[in-house]
Amino acid sequence: MSKVKNIIVLDDPEFLRYSQDGTVSREMIERRGFTCPHCHGAGQVVTDGPSGELIKAQCPICLGFGTLKARVVIEWMPDERNAKY
Repeated sequence: MSKVKNIIVLDDPEFLRYSQDGTVSREMIERRGFTCPHCHGAGQVVTDGPSGELIKAQCPICLGFGTLKARVVIEWMPDERNAKY
């Protein structure tokens, strides 16, 4: 079966700035629209109630939106293993 994959390609950063936490630069990538695997995009889940009736509740994973987003943070920092001095 065919599958769509998202790939992140790392390349040397063009602009660098030093942060107080020791990182040299930080990048953030967000992708939206992934179907929630818990509720399958419905935004709600159905469970059995105490007396056997079906109860619809907001999905605890996607909080009722039906979709998820992915956030990838890349932090650039010195590589101490390759010190030349």
